[in-house]
Amino acid sequence: MSAVMTFKEKEMHTDDESEIEYTVAKRVASVTIESDSQVEAEAEQRSGRKRRKKRIVKRKNVNEKMDVDINVSQLNTINKGSDVQNVMLKLRMDWDGLCSTSELSSSETCTSDGREADDEQSDWVGPVNEDQNFPLPQTSTKQQRFIKTRTASAALQRKLERFIRDDSQRELIVKHWTSYRQVSRIMEFFGLEVSKRGRGTVIPYMPRGVNLTGRRRLTFKVELGVPPKGAFTGHDFEVLVNEAIRLILGQTAPNYSFGPFNEIERKGSVVVQASDVNLIWAALSVYGRFFGKPIALHFNSNDKMDIYFSISCLTFAVVFIYGLLLILVYISLPQKKPQSFEGKHAFITGGSKGIGKAIAVALIRRGCSVSLAARNAKQLELVCNELNAFAKTKKNGAVAKYYSVDVTSSYNVLEAIVKEAESELGDINILVNNAGCAVQGSFDSLDVSVYEKQMSLNFLSSVYMTKAVVSKMKESRDGHIIFVNSAAGQCPIWGYTAYGATKFAVRGFAEALHMELLPYNVQVSIIYPPNTNTEGYQHELLTMPKELKEINSCGGLFEPETVAECLIYNLSRGNYHTCIGLEGWMLGVLSAGGAPEKSFLQAAAQVLFGGLLRAIMLIYIGHFNWIVEKCKRKR
Repeated sequence: MSAVMTFKEKEMHTDDESEIEYTVAKRVASVTIESDSQVEAEAEQRSGRKRRKKRIVKRKNVNEKMDVDINVSQLNTINKGSDVQNVMLKLRMDWDGLCSTSELSSSETCTSDGREADDEQSDWVGPVNEDQNFPLPQTSTKQQRFIKTRTASAALQRKLERFIRDDSQRELIVKHWTSYRQVSRIMEFFGLEVSKRGRGTVIPYMPRGVNLTGRRRLTFKVELGVPPKGAFTGHDFEVLVNEAIRLILGQTAPNYSFGPFNEIERKGSVVVQASDVNLIWAALSVYGRFFGKPIALHFNSNDKMDIYFSISCLTFAVVFIYGLLLILVYISLPQKKPQSFEGKHAFITGGSKGIGKAIAVALIRRGCSVSLAARNAKQLELVCNELNAFAKTKKNGAVAKYYSVDVTSSYNVLEAIVKEAESELGDINILVNNAGCAVQGSFDSLDVSVYEKQMSLNFLSSVYMTKAVVSKMKESRDGHIIFVNSAAGQCPIWGYTAYGATKFAVRGFAEALHMELLPYNVQVSIIYPPNTNTEGYQHELLTMPKELKEINSCGGLFEPETVAECLIYNLSRGNYHTCIGLEGWMLGVLSAGGAPEKSFLQAAAQVLFGGLLRAIMLIYIGHFNWIVEKCKRKR
């Protein structure tokens, strides 16, 4: 004799056709299970008992009749004698390759073995422990691992099924699911709207007044344990699906059509009405599980989420490491000491023209008296008269003095000039080592004396002048020494074997001196001017080789006033480096190396963009090399 349990249908539709990957069955309709007559006899003997124990019917073999008819759960009334018993059915479906288990019931709780609480030893007649002999489906280690990893998704499916059946409930709170993306994908299929509230919490709710109609696409794949002799084509896929639906559903099968089939992944789809998608899903699942066919309906795939999670972890690790490094950098930076200029005395070498003169004008404008040193006395006198006239218009008490001297002279000569300047305008508070010139040419074309003169003018003059003023600065614990360097001191190029070497020497001297004078509160700064429109630069262009002209043309040309204002700006903020223009900033970041730094923003740029700017600089250098090769071929 057979016991028939029937469920009424509850529709679920969408407004338009949509493709649903990893679709889930909400419930299964009716199941006919073959039983023996002794069960009914035992039921008649125990009809007087108020509480009946469930008897789990043992499945004899895989060929028993099993019909799935309708698609929604409902209570069914079964009359036995004078008793009316409400029976609630739960159908558990497993299938090969599935990543989760679907349980269809209205119970809110489950036992440790996966069954729901109201399904456990409650309504059917039979021995209490008879279910211990029920043969559980055998699953492979791989299937068990998949099922374990998809437990959360299966539980969410059951909770949503109960939520949709309960018309009185409008909102459901789901907490601590592994992936908000997974949850939203599942609830999108169920026609629910989702809002995210707090961490690890999503609130699905049924939209009001929505007409759920339309067609849906159920996508699944065929997994072949043994590779077929030929290719598994779309025709083979259709034959397999048709056989499954015909065998399981028979005449009750709904209308359906086939979507595209991917022969490489063996993945195809069936398009059905939204109300029938769960019926087709159940038929294919039963067919694949109980008839040994290679059908696998994947509830969810977490491969992309694993990739996203790995990328997120890597991003977090990189951000954390860089953030920690920047914090340590900020702690390690020396304290800034902004430079004030009003009432100070500045000594400028090479101050009769070019950048030196522009710096003198900028200092006079800010109330700082200046002493200028150069070889041309007549030019110095004209500049001093101009500066004094400018100071009178500003009415700030600044004064300009000049001293005609060759800065390549001995240390004693330069020390005497410094003492004379201090006797007239007071102790020197700011020293600007600006004197210098560039001699260009190929290495074999330059005489050894050129290297000696370049080193004496560009490097040793700065050493001598610094030596003459540093003692009083250390005693007074106040002072600022500035070195006017060059972009050639950051990136030496063709033709600057003499000039570039001297500027690198100045840079090394300044960086070492900065660390030495830091405990005495004496500041050291350095500026790297680019190509500047000065009289000296115009003179260099007259004898500049073709290679050097083309390389220099890649950079801009700046006015000396712009360079001077950039220097004053950085001095007033206590910065160590002063770089002008985009190319200058790039060179400053790239050539930082072991140089001191006081600006946190500049230090952060060096940490974050050093690698990228290194790649850009290599492209520049490659272009410079190409220019040199081209000029060589033309010669």
